[in-house]
Amino acid sequence: MHQRSLEIERRTGRVEGEARSLHSLGVIAAGKGSVADAKGYWTEAQRLFTEVGLKDEAGLMGDLLAELKAGRTPRLVAGADGRIRRRRRAR
Repeated sequence: MHQRSLEIERRTGRVEGEARSLHSLGVIAAGKGSVADAKGYWTEAQRLFTEVGLKDEAGLMGDLLAELKAGRTPRLVAGADGRIRRRRRAR
């Protein structure tokens, strides 16, 4: 489903939608333990979010990529608005 969404967003030129689809695909890949795929999706999503001026979303992608680089699987949680965010680690 998310792959199809990505195809539609690309075909219609909706850059923000493309970035959001890539983010979702990264979440799925990370959940399956496919770190390389997650990294690729989130790197491209970060570039696109930056391109359209969505700094907070680009920053989230940077945070997720930093978690992967540190060898940790990011902890993610869906907010009330349906957007997926990083869950804070317990201290």
